[in-house]
Amino acid sequence: MLYKEMQDMKEGAAFSRRFAKQQLLTTMAIVLSATLVFILTGVVAPGIDALGLAIAAATGFTIGVWCQPNVYRRQNGSLTLAIVLIAGMWAVPVIVILVSFFG
Repeated sequence: MLYKEMQDMKEGAAFSRRFAKQQLLTTMAIVLSATLVFILTGVVAPGIDALGLAIAAATGFTIGVWCQPNVYRRQNGSLTLAIVLIAGMWAVPVIVILVSFFG
């Protein structure tokens, strides 16, 4: 009985470590990609206000869904809502770019 409990505790601790590592890596990927895109957008298109923030937010969310899709799944296993949110977030900077070029 004691051996089984110790084994369960070891497995639980290992699971917690893997989960924490995965969360850390995902967070780093989101922050680094959003920061890189924000800086790059500021260099490439410095005159368009708030474009960097819109693209950084869309990039961060996209990377988050790509790294951990199970977090964003609905109860039936669908990623439809996450994909619609990603499309909406990317639509904002695209509209801003189109308006700045043609408007």
